[in-house]
Amino acid sequence: MSTTTQAPQAGSTRQGVEPPARFDWMQVVRHTLFACLCGVVCGFASIVLCLFVGAVRHLFERAPWLIWLLPVMGVVQLLMYRWWKLPLNLTTDAIIEKMRAGDHLSALLAPGILFSTGMTILAGGSVGKEAGALQIVASLGTTIAKPFRLHNILRRENHDDTYEINRYIASNGMAAAFSALFFAPLGSCMLVLELMRFTQLQYVTSILIACFIAFLLSDHFGIGEVINAVPVPSTSWRIIGVCIVIGIAAAVAGSAFAIAIRLLQALTMRIRRNYYVWVIVSGLMLAALVTVFGWWRFTGSGGEMLNDVLNMPDLSADFAIKMLLTVLCLGMECGIF
Repeated sequence: MSTTTQAPQAGSTRQGVEPPARFDWMQVVRHTLFACLCGVVCGFASIVLCLFVGAVRHLFERAPWLIWLLPVMGVVQLLMYRWWKLPLNLTTDAIIEKMRAGDHLSALLAPGILFSTGMTILAGGSVGKEAGALQIVASLGTTIAKPFRLHNILRRENHDDTYEINRYIASNGMAAAFSALFFAPLGSCMLVLELMRFTQLQYVTSILIACFIAFLLSDHFGIGEVINAVPVPSTSWRIIGVCIVIGIAAAVAGSAFAIAIRLLQALTMRIRRNYYVWVIVSGLMLAALVTVFGWWRFTGSGGEMLNDVLNMPDLSADFAIKMLLTVLCLGMECGIF
């Protein structure tokens, strides 16, 4: 019994062997244009966020009784999220996990978190601009990337790079906004690469372009999270040791802060899975604590408090109080505030 072997046709590939990647120059142009636009849009988004937060904070300082409207503001935010079909438990951690997974982010997330942050600070909530900026620009990056039809610069036939590109465009927006917010393009790029577990190293050039454009915009207008400069001491082994100790202490404190928020979120949802109840309860608790103990300066984003400490270094319980109010605000209100 004879058998015949059919020769492979020209141009076919062996089973299990991927075709070689093709360098796409048109995608290089598109990525560059997207990075430039992303830097401009996210830079201005950071500026708008700072102006908006500053304006509502000024209103609260003139009318501190607004703190008793904190539960009302929380309910309004929940209703807004429900109307726009956004998850009610869409925390910053959840956004980062979505970015890592390459999931699509809703365009309505940007105005949603902008208004939520503003309403919370207007009513004396203890939240910062950082989480708001992250969510706003991750959403904006996804939105403005649509016309560019971005793909991996190294194209492979029949390879779906949707999730990879979703990670990239959200990371680009987040890095650009942080660069504008903190006037730190290199640090913002590294922060985002670390948050994304260094899966975006191949796009570092594009991310840096967006970061520097956003930085130039915020630096030109002088609008961002302005942190007072401090003198840099001369290098010595003692200073190096102090920096290491401070770095470890900050890592421990930051981890404890994040864990406390997650534990409180889990506890409240185990007791009663009703976001409206916890928004009202936590809003009343925060208003009562601030009013009874006079913790007015611990409301808001905390930027002024940080600069006060840098101007007059002093050991106190101020940051513990600020952490308590922020954990209460974010932990019991599931990230909406």
